[in-house]
Amino acid sequence: MSAMMVKLSNWPWDVVAAVLSAAVLISYFMVEFMHPWARRRKLKHPCDVSFVIPPQRDSQHCEYAILDDEWHVAKEITVPPHAEIHLELRLVPRLNFTESEFAFGCDSDGNLDKKPFAFEFFSSFVDRGKKVANPDNDEDHYTDRHQYYQIGKDQWASIILWDWP
Repeated sequence: MSAMMVKLSNWPWDVVAAVLSAAVLISYFMVEFMHPWARRRKLKHPCDVSFVIPPQRDSQHCEYAILDDEWHVAKEITVPPHAEIHLELRLVPRLNFTESEFAFGCDSDGNLDKKPFAFEFFSSFVDRGKKVANPDNDEDHYTDRHQYYQIGKDQWASIILWDWP
């Protein structure tokens, strides 16, 4: 037992204490500063949003793109002015969250008469059940005075909402 005590007393305890103190300080810095900073940064853009262009066999309402036999995802699309079109959006969350309200709209320079707006919600993935909703027939759907279409329903959003085949 005394040989072990001699070996332990010869250790560089000041170096061990300094290494452990540095590890504790780094851990504290990560928990108190880095994690909240990273979360705030993720919350600025909580979802990756893109437009979906379906293949020709699945498309019923895609008038703004030339269709082929493949699914396509685009960050931007160009549509003709004053046209009524159906858009399919893909939202892929970057973090887990509870969605309490979904708002969709376009920014404008203040002229609401020239601003594009949504007037109906359509889900092409519903086989049986309610595919279409709008502010006239669903109490959770409404448009605000800035022409944003809003859906006010609590729902859970997971890491992956939908994966492409």
